[in-house]
Amino acid sequence: MFVYPQQSLVGRIMPKNMIYQNIRVSTAIKNQFVSQVKEIVWKYKLSENKINLSPKEGVAEIQVFEITLKTPDLSQNVLKIIDKAIALSHILPSLLSGKHQLYCCLQASVRK
Repeated sequence: MFVYPQQSLVGRIMPKNMIYQNIRVSTAIKNQFVSQVKEIVWKYKLSENKINLSPKEGVAEIQVFEITLKTPDLSQNVLKIIDKAIALSHILPSLLSGKHQLYCCLQASVRK
């Protein structure tokens, strides 16, 4: 999908419960998350200390998380809890059976 600089690679698998453990989420949305998301990998961190990318217009860095899905789509409810859980701007490429989808979320300070 995109080629990111090698020095920005993080490559850590995130436990799914890290997404919803620090925010209030209903049982129904938590179950929806568990049924739709197979795995989350923190793939890249695009920041000044990793790739000498200076912060611009309120965006300090961009995180890239790859989400492997169990279902063809990721619901808006699940996207909202991921967006709340990740405080920085992020890109969420998702993968199901070799097909990619892309979701981008700006941090709250940029959404004016």
